[in-house]
Amino acid sequence: FGPKLSRQSIGASIDPLALAAKMDAVSRWMIKPGSGWTKLSSREVAAFSEAVRDGKIVNGKIHLSTGMADTYLEMPPRQDAEVVDECDADTPDAWIKRHKDMVRLTGRHPFNSEPPLKSLQQAGWITPPSLHVVRNHGAVPKLDWETHKLQVSGVPGGDVEISMDDLVSGRYGPVVSLPVTFICAGNRRKEQNMTKKTIGFNWGCAAVGNSVWTGVRLCNVLAALGVTKVSKQHRHVHFAGPEGELPAGKNGEYGTSIDMGWALD
Repeated sequence: FGPKLSRQSIGASIDPLALAAKMDAVSRWMIKPGSGWTKLSSREVAAFSEAVRDGKIVNGKIHLSTGMADTYLEMPPRQDAEVVDECDADTPDAWIKRHKDMVRLTGRHPFNSEPPLKSLQQAGWITPPSLHVVRNHGAVPKLDWETHKLQVSGVPGGDVEISMDDLVSGRYGPVVSLPVTFICAGNRRKEQNMTKKTIGFNWGCAAVGNSVWTGVRLCNVLAALGVTKVSKQHRHVHFAGPEGELPAGKNGEYGTSIDMGWALD
């Protein structure tokens, strides 16, 4: 139960007034979609007044979002590939350029890969995008900023579609840049499989990446759409990928969910 957020490339336009969310600095009131004027909590006021970060790398450093002094993090060389790997030449991912050193764990396609441990260590604290662990269940969907929409259902104001420009406009919270460590639950599964065979494939010990991610916090998006606490109607947030992303399933979309308490934290 709860909101469903799905990624879909559709061309429909939306009424910007219906999704307007602007704050009055004096009264601390805001227009929320479907709710009219609503008084903000101190936490919501802090969220919407937070400094915006654009995620750009300037002189080798990125400006982070922190509650302390201004913090800049030095970024490593990207190490982007220049050509499409021959392993991808006749697959649906033939348009993606991938680092030649990435270790393919499930054959040529879909692409499930980790970097050599030495390459991960040499990159330092921040993992270059080209060496970041990848987990796929199908082909990588082709999306573009201009037409991509975030569809949200199950929120108090009714279903909405949010364009990428709307998402970063400030209506749904500030754009922030945060370092986040990602690790696959199967990291080092190869060693587990050597002891007792599992149903998972052989991840090594480099199924982990630490990168700076830029975007709008999920808790702020939910708050702007009227979901500010766990309730009987809002217990989980369900995420769904683009339809047709996978070769199987009811509509070919990959989905997962998280507890609403985590989503609002």
